Amino acid sequence: MAGSGFGSLHKLCRVVDKLSHILSTGCFIARYYPFLRGAHHLRVEWGSVLRQFWDMRKPLTLILHGRTAVGRLCIFQGSGELIVGKDTMIGDFCVIGCNERVQIGRNVMIASAVTIRDTDHSFEDTEIPMNAQGIETAAVYIENNVWIGHGAVVLKGVTVGEGAVVAAGAVVTRDVPKFAIVAGLPARVVRYRALSGDKA
Repeated sequence: MAGSGFGSLHKLCRVVDKLSHILSTGCFIARYYPFLRGAHHLRVEWGSVLRQFWDMRKPLTLILHGRTAVGRLCIFQGSGELIVGKDTMIGDFCVIGCNERVQIGRNVMIASAVTIRDTDHSFEDTEIPMNAQGIETAAVYIENNVWIGHGAVVLKGVTVGEGAVVAAGAVVTRDVPKFAIVAGLPARVVRYRALSGDKA
């Protein structure tokens, strides 16, 4: 009897969990629908938000290509164009800052607490406060089938090549070649993934 009771409770929890996902996704779409494109098969956990930088005179636009999963308490902010490919997963607590363009490909796995930014503050003039010197932007491209580990940072102007792996905690300041595994601060190539034809 006890086993039956636990089984019923487990089923109930699964139903509640599913309804929670549906509700959180629905609320996200309802709140941000003017800035979303292609939100079919989207799944968004509670607390994730779009933050518009209205002083940039254009809204942040989120373009989704299907079956995108976004974790809890993610922040998408800026005034540019954020494009997310099909079957891509963005983990909890991620921040993507986009004032020009951030393009994420298909089948990309982004672990929790990852930061991706296409923007830096200007700071060259010591006579002007840094918060009054404006920003510099350069598009970021994450190609298909990339895995970005927990807490990694990808900075402006970077392309992460197809099939690459970015280790946890890495800070990516320059392009990552296809199928490379990078780690460190700044991130450097550790080795390359073995292609199917190269395996013994």
